[in-house]
Amino acid sequence: MKKICLFSGTSEGRELAFSLARYEAELIVCTATGYGGSLSASPRARVCAGEMDCSEMERFFEREKFDCVIDATHPHARAVTQNIRDAASAANVKCFRVLRGLPAPDSDAVCVRSASEAAAYLSARNGRIFLTTGSRSLAAFAELADRIVARVLPRSESLRECEAIGLTPAQIIAMQGPFNEKENDFLMERYPCEWLVTKQAGQRGGTDAKIASAKRRGMGVVLILSPETEGESPSAVLQKVVREYKLARREQNGI
Repeated sequence: MKKICLFSGTSEGRELAFSLARYEAELIVCTATGYGGSLSASPRARVCAGEMDCSEMERFFEREKFDCVIDATHPHARAVTQNIRDAASAANVKCFRVLRGLPAPDSDAVCVRSASEAAAYLSARNGRIFLTTGSRSLAAFAELADRIVARVLPRSESLRECEAIGLTPAQIIAMQGPFNEKENDFLMERYPCEWLVTKQAGQRGGTDAKIASAKRRGMGVVLILSPETEGESPSAVLQKVVREYKLARREQNGI
C-alpha cells in the first residue's frame, strides 16, 4: 500500500485529506497544532500534530518511508513550504504543492510583499490599523503597536505574541475565522480603524469579505501579496497522485 504525507493548514488541505481517504493508501496528515489536526482529521488518516524544522522533516520522511509528500500549507507560510521542499529533496521523496487560486488584487488596495513593507508604509500615515495577518507577523508592527487592533486566533501562543509587542486586551480580538461580511462589519464597527491590513488569501481565506467591509467604511486597504506562483489546484494534485501511484478506490462502505 502506498504511503502519503499531507501537510495541511488550509481548507484545501482538509478537503484533500478527506478525498485521499477514499483511496487505498496509508495517509498521515501533518499539522502545526493539535487544533489544526482536529480540523484535518479524516477517516483512515493518522494525524501528526506539531511543528518540525527542515532536519526533523527529513528524518520523519526517511523513517516513515513515504511514497510522496503533499504540501497544502497556507500560501503565506513560505518558510514551511521551503522546509518541506528541501526535506523531501534530501530524503528523495516526490513533493506536490497545492496552491490556492487567487483573484487579481483589489484595484484600490495598496499592494506590498511583506508585513515589514506594510508596516513601513503605514508608519508614514496616520490612523488606527485593523490587523488581520496573524500573530506571527505582529513583530513587524511593533513600532505601531499603539495604533493596532489585532485579530488573531484564540490560542495562548497568539496572545503571547500580542503581549510581546505591548498590545492591551482592548486591542485584541481573539476569534476563529474566516469571517463573512456581516461579522466583519460588526467588528469594524466595534473597533473603528482607518486601515485594514490583510494577506492575499482569496475568498476561502476571507480576504474578499474583509476588503468589502473595509471599503464600505472608507478604510484604506494594505494587501500583502501571496509569495507563491508555482503549484496546482487540490483536484489536479489529487488526480496526479491517484494516477501516478495507481491508487484504487475503497469500497463505499469502507470509510
